[in-house]
Amino acid sequence: MKLKHADSEIIAHLDKTVIEMKVEKESSTTECEICMISKAHQIISQHSFMQSAEKSFEQIHWDLISMITVYNDDCYISHFYCKWTDMHHVYTQWTKTQNLQIFQQFVKYIFKWYDCKVKFVWLNEEITLLKDFKIWVLNENYIIE
Repeated sequence: MKLKHADSEIIAHLDKTVIEMKVEKESSTTECEICMISKAHQIISQHSFMQSAEKSFEQIHWDLISMITVYNDDCYISHFYCKWTDMHHVYTQWTKTQNLQIFQQFVKYIFKWYDCKVKFVWLNEEITLLKDFKIWVLNENYIIE
């Protein structure tokens, strides 16, 4: 019998209510990962930035997220995050070949509206990046983390 995400109180009453059932271990502190996360008051980010930014948008995190295809045929999300400002910017795209174009668009946007230049880029070990993207990042002297 499987009881996924059952509360410890429910498990404690099983041997009293179910015929020929014996609960072997009584542990109220052991929970599965999903239960612990859903009850957490604060979820600590797994992002560990190597360098520390001295001003806004100097260091950004970029991640490519796949999603179901939507009405305009987009099926990816380019997610940019600035730890300094705690701001998130999101662009949708229909193919991974748009990564370079969207990244360049974001960097121009940041420079135009916030007068900031990106120095550090955290790429989340994205293996789908094309050679052109990697060459552009290196030519712009961004430090990849």
